[in-house]
Amino acid sequence: MTAEFATINDIETKALWAWPPIELAACHGWIMRAGEGHTNRANSVQTLAFDSTAIDAAIDQVETWYQARNLRPCFKICSAVLPASLPEQLADRGYQIITPSDVMVLPLDHAADADGQIDLQSRPSPAVMNVMMGGASSESRAARARLLARIKKPAIYALLSINDLPVATGMAVLDDDIGTIAGMTVAPEHRRYGYGRQILGRLCAWLTSMGASTATLQVEQDNLPACRLYRTAGFRTIYDYRYLKRTLQR
Repeated sequence: MTAEFATINDIETKALWAWPPIELAACHGWIMRAGEGHTNRANSVQTLAFDSTAIDAAIDQVETWYQARNLRPCFKICSAVLPASLPEQLADRGYQIITPSDVMVLPLDHAADADGQIDLQSRPSPAVMNVMMGGASSESRAARARLLARIKKPAIYALLSINDLPVATGMAVLDDDIGTIAGMTVAPEHRRYGYGRQILGRLCAWLTSMGASTATLQVEQDNLPACRLYRTAGFRTIYDYRYLKRTLQR
């Protein structure tokens, strides 16, 4: 379950623009991201490069930057983290691990199932948002809508309806030859009917038609049904990551 640094860097860079923050700032090679605090993916530090020996000072700079935005400092950590000692130093400061996740890929070397019953939209309709956000608060829903509006790369939203009732959705963003799949959601009362797999197949078919060679997605390790779905669809894990988030006052 290892990947070369160049592969990790390529996937992480393209995933960033598939889930774009509002602000980006550099800190000695790290990339600080802020996006209203509603998702760790857009509110954490990418740690794939580091050009200083003053690690403590750099962490202090990160903490100051996030605290100025009323956000808890959060670092995304994977096998390519730099410096390698960063996780231990963050743990000493009271950071705790949250949402261990896998990054999975699927080579798109053949046409995927293109179910014509699934509607494809260039922008998320209210029906897509209703399924994707479920019972989320209006504040979270509005923040997600603003995040999706920031996507500048080619994107598609898939929606499956049963008897005119929207039941499943997902999205894909294309960056060069890599497609990032996200937002995979099936309404709770409609799970275990294969709708998630149909959405996944439709998104992969769209990516294939757009010239993508690889589909990638991120899934939390404790989401066993989703992990099983992606594995049976042919996705394989190439690296994992977790977030380290400040939970204790210094």
